[in-house]
Amino acid sequence: MLLPGAVVGVLVLGIVYAAYCAEVYRGALITIPPGLRDASMALGLSPFVMWVRVLVPIACARACLRS
Repeated sequence: MLLPGAVVGVLVLGIVYAAYCAEVYRGALITIPPGLRDASMALGLSPFVMWVRVLVPIACARACLRS
C-alpha cells in the first residue's frame, strides 16, 4: 500500500513535533525540585493528586516559558 507524499509528510512532521514536545515537557519535569514531591507526600496527597495538582501545572508553566 502506497500513501501519497503529502500524507507521509504530514505524518512524519507530526511524529517529529510530538517527539519535540515530549522532550520539552520531560525537561520541564526534570527541573522540578525533589522537595516539592517530598512536601506533597508529607501532606498526604495521593500520587494522582500530586501529579495533577502540583507537578503537572508547574511543569506546564516551565515548558511554556522555555519553548
